[in-house]
This record gives sequence, structure tokens and C-alpha cells, in this order.
Amino acid sequence: MNKIIWTIDIKFTVLCHNFLEKFHSKVNLLIVEFSKIIIDGYSLSHEWRDLAPEYPRYSEACREAIINMMVRYADYTGIPIIIVFDGSGKNLSKSKVFNSSMVEVVFSGGGKTADEIIERMVYKTGGSSKILVVTDDHTERETVNAIGCQNMSCKQFIDDVNSALNQINQKLKQLNIKEKAMFNRYRNL
Repeated sequence: MNKIIWTIDIKFTVLCHNFLEKFHSKVNLLIVEFSKIIIDGYSLSHEWRDLAPEYPRYSEACREAIINMMVRYADYTGIPIIIVFDGSGKNLSKSKVFNSSMVEVVFSGGGKTADEIIERMVYKTGGSSKILVVTDDHTERETVNAIGCQNMSCKQFIDDVNSALNQINQKLKQLNIKEKAMFNRYRNL
């Protein structure tokens, strides 16, 4: 019985995704669905090897690349993001401060893990299904589900972010083409 339900769920999900893809992007679906995204920073950095590939996954450069990408994504989607990293953040460069009211960076501090901080944040929301937690930690994902929030794998989230950035680039190209055509039209008058 479980296998049949699982198969039906997959077919239904694929059918819905194909239908929605014709009318909405996956990113637009996220905009409507979630009010906040909480990210396990190092879990995401281990999966997203294209960001700062020449640096170790726990390096400041890798953290900054993740933060900068999330600022761009939050600015595009309008969804506030909290990135939680293990550790104290003592070694952060003071000159490399990002400016965004949409992205908050939290370090777990001594004696605590990012998972513990994320669980506390999720618990404080009262289990809102409008909160999305991004992590590859299976235990954390089960805990988040048990509390009542949503979760997503880092791979799927990376795909959504890349899709959003591609949308931005396409929109900018279209806008530039229109602007160039208008400029040329007025220039030729």
C-alpha cells in the first residue's frame, strides 16, 4: 500500500510541477508559499561546490559567497532568510559587512550547534508551515517536519536559487533589448 501511495504522489507531483511550470516558475511558487527561509549554512556550503570552489567549505570566503548569493535571492524573492552557521564567527573580517534587511546571519556560538539554533527558531514559530528549513541533515529535516514546518534539501534549494538568478538575467536581457531599441529609435529621430 505504501508503494502505491508513493508512486501516486510522485506522479501527482510531476503532473503539478509540469502544470505550474507552464504558468509560474518554481521561484514564484516559493514567494507565495513561504514567509521565511532558515538555512543550515555549512550544510548548504558543502552541497554548493560552485560557490568559492577554490576555498575550503568552512572558510570565510565560502561563507561570504553563500551570504552574498542569499542577499541576491532574498532581494529577488522578497522572502527573509536566516543563515545559521556553526561556531562563533570570531574570524569574520570586519571590512566585509553585507547590507541587507532581508538576510540575517547567525552563529551558534560555543557549546551549541547550528541544528540546535534552527530547532529553537522553528519551535518558536509554533510550527508554521510557512517556514522553510534548508538542510541536508536528515534528522534535522524529520525534526522540522515533526514541529510542523517545511524542509527542503540543499540540492533542491540550489536549483531554485539558480532558477531565480536565471529569471533575473533573462528579465534584464529583455529589458536591455527594449531599452536599446527605444534609445536607437529616439537617436534616429
